[in-house]
Amino acid sequence: LLALCFDRSLEMIIALLGTLKAGAAYIPLDPNFPQDRLDYILKEISPDLLCISPELLEQFSFYENVLPFTDFSEEETSNPSREGDLAYVIYTSGSTGEPKGVMIEHAQLVNYTQAIQHRLPLKDCDNFALLTAFSTDLGNTMIFGALSLGKHLHVAAEEDIFSLGNFFKNHHIDCVKLVPS
Repeated sequence: LLALCFDRSLEMIIALLGTLKAGAAYIPLDPNFPQDRLDYILKEISPDLLCISPELLEQFSFYENVLPFTDFSEEETSNPSREGDLAYVIYTSGSTGEPKGVMIEHAQLVNYTQAIQHRLPLKDCDNFALLTAFSTDLGNTMIFGALSLGKHLHVAAEEDIFSLGNFFKNHHIDCVKLVPS
């Protein structure tokens, strides 16, 4: 298990895909979460490694197994993940008490990705926008939908979310998944 903690960025996508490619599972953490929530999740799952952006080093100085993201450019050609292997763990909001980890296997992620491609006209889209937090699986439609089809994935920075009209215009976004609120 690798905990990945990044601001909304390309580095998070690279770390996420690198983790899956290595046959490991990831736990997405939002650095904007309250520190108590992050501490709870890290204590509960005890990840083998916490991969973070360098600017977050101070926030996680207490944690022993920290790897600052600098460069994952070394190419590996094997695909060690197998059906039944864990892909990621996400945590519920905790609205009914403590947050709970939900485990998703590779097969479930592949089935979901194939199902959305079958049911939604994603092949007609060229530019996908990721607006949701990595700490939820709501964004998987955009992440894996775009990447599995060889399309463009635009990760909206926090400031882009507050000026969506400009973001959509500048990137010619034609596919996005949003919650009604």
